[in-house]
Amino acid sequence: MYDRSEHSEKDRLGHRFSHIESEAAISKDVTKAISVVILSGGQSSRMGRDKAMLQIEGMSFAEYIASSLKEADEILFSVRQEKDLPEIPLTHIADIYPGCGPLAGIHSGLKHSRNPWVFIVACDTPFVNWGMVEKMYAHAISDDGSCSADGDSGAGGIRRDMVTTAGGSEGIPADAVIPVEDDGRFHAVCGLYHKNALNVLQEELEEGHYRVRDTLSRLRTIYIPVTAFPDYRRLFYNINTPDDYQKVNE
Repeated sequence: MYDRSEHSEKDRLGHRFSHIESEAAISKDVTKAISVVILSGGQSSRMGRDKAMLQIEGMSFAEYIASSLKEADEILFSVRQEKDLPEIPLTHIADIYPGCGPLAGIHSGLKHSRNPWVFIVACDTPFVNWGMVEKMYAHAISDDGSCSADGDSGAGGIRRDMVTTAGGSEGIPADAVIPVEDDGRFHAVCGLYHKNALNVLQEELEEGHYRVRDTLSRLRTIYIPVTAFPDYRRLFYNINTPDDYQKVNE
């Protein structure tokens, strides 16, 4: 890794549907515990070029995301090889298992980060902000156990039917906090992960299992509906095609 910049688990996780009374109460200390890893994503066949270098407001997507998450204690840029994308003035980290997709980037990010909690974000999701990181972190560390009257989700929006309790690591409430769409699609590369997930990720990679969704099923994962986040359509807007990109700059 090198720097290019100047610069008791009470009832098992399945019973934890957190009611966050005040996320602001913990936000002042969040930066002491969270790193950010931006995944470069590599060459995109649909876009026709590397999405990390696409421009928004005079900055590359990677730089724009970094500026939006500047409250983080540490920001890293994940690439397949350290020599990739030297134009991006962020600390570059290389995949330890190159060519194995996003799971390899998540693994590398957790491995290289100096903090236990790591917010992973793909460079083609440029409108993320620190508020969503705070919300995920609040759910990750909560041990409230409350849930709303309807029984489907807590006041903070956690999906009761989708909390994964298999596997994972002891001693922390969760291994991952992942936003999820109403149709069940995960935003696995726009989520919060704990370093204790590393062993499971490494096992999956060494066994040739590269599906992030399958890996999450082995972790203690909390899924939060995207609708729990203000302005969620913009936050999770994913840019995959030239048409998507054009809309960003209109």
